[in-house]
Amino acid sequence: MRKIFDTTKNKDAVYNFLIAYNGTKVDLSKKKPNISKLKQELGEVLNETRFDYQKNLVFGIFTSKETEENMEKLKRIDFNDYFE
Repeated sequence: MRKIFDTTKNKDAVYNFLIAYNGTKVDLSKKKPNISKLKQELGEVLNETRFDYQKNLVFGIFTSKETEENMEKLKRIDFNDYFE
């Protein structure tokens, strides 16, 4: 089993746990999440779990290894932008 949070090798690493919710301004009968587009915003994706966005409030949970700079950007993410 691979250790996601290996503190011996990654002492200065920043880890992100992102819950990707359905956009609040999205008509889910007409649009679906573009997960590839979202993953381009993330650093090294360590784990991902996808959900049926039409049956759940979220479309995925992602764990990633990030830079401090990218973490600041991710704090302001608008999931409406990831539905097409």
